[in-house]
Amino acid sequence: MLEVTNTALRSTAALLPGPDAGGLPGGVVSPAQYGERFKAAAVYLNQQQLIPEDRVAQTLQDLFDAALVCSASVAQWARRKTRALAEVYRAIGERTIEEKAPCLDETGPRIAGKLGWLHHDLDARLHLLSRREPRAAVPGNLKGGVVVA
Repeated sequence: MLEVTNTALRSTAALLPGPDAGGLPGGVVSPAQYGERFKAAAVYLNQQQLIPEDRVAQTLQDLFDAALVCSASVAQWARRKTRALAEVYRAIGERTIEEKAPCLDETGPRIAGKLGWLHHDLDARLHLLSRREPRAAVPGNLKGGVVVA
């Protein structure tokens, strides 16, 4: 079951000028929402374990009795996390390309009925899954390594 935290709100509109903050804790933007750890678990299942959004939503419904979770929410949480980690992804991508012997691989999964190319760049410590177009769009600044296409 999910842990429910009830936050008592009070209006400060009569006391303070400007928008009414309402006393919500940091990160809380609506009266009812899933917490950050719950969202992180959904993103982990979707992005790290490569479980489709609809199956992640169903898993969370089954495990936590979270009846209102839907695939659109999982997709939105993943997009937000992708934007938040954009600089990290860029740095990992640069590191894997700078490596003297990187390994590049690609596969062609169908996404929404359309063929897309998923690239896997890795070195001894870092792995980056990304989508690059067109197929076999090998970075021009490689210093050696193996390309598997």
